[in-house]
Amino acid sequence: MRQSTAANRTSIYPNAAPVNTAAQMATLTEKKKEFDGVAALERSSAFMRQQIEDIAEDCDIMGAASETMGTVTGQWSKMFEILALFLSSTGQDPEIQDPSQIDGQRLVRLPLDQLHQEAAHPSPDASSG
Repeated sequence: MRQSTAANRTSIYPNAAPVNTAAQMATLTEKKKEFDGVAALERSSAFMRQQIEDIAEDCDIMGAASETMGTVTGQWSKMFEILALFLSSTGQDPEIQDPSQIDGQRLVRLPLDQLHQEAAHPSPDASSG
């Protein structure tokens, strides 16, 4: 003979006593703990993903900055050659005779006052050349 399943069914009457309340509450509590654990894991995963995206953005910024730094640094030797040519054309004695021997750091002084005066009052010789 078959066992009845009526005992496991919920009653349609609201005031009827539930069957197996302790087992159902234990299962409900276990499922709630499992849900809370998964929710906490999801929150921490989202936080970690955001941190990794921020690190990736910082790395992109540093990569672009290093490319710019490399470009600027690569142009310094040409800049020193231009400054040496400028100083030799103004009659001043440049400190460096051979621009190819430039290495390391140097202090460069530009005669800005003189350049501003020449720009404000151009000489007739400068306009013909």
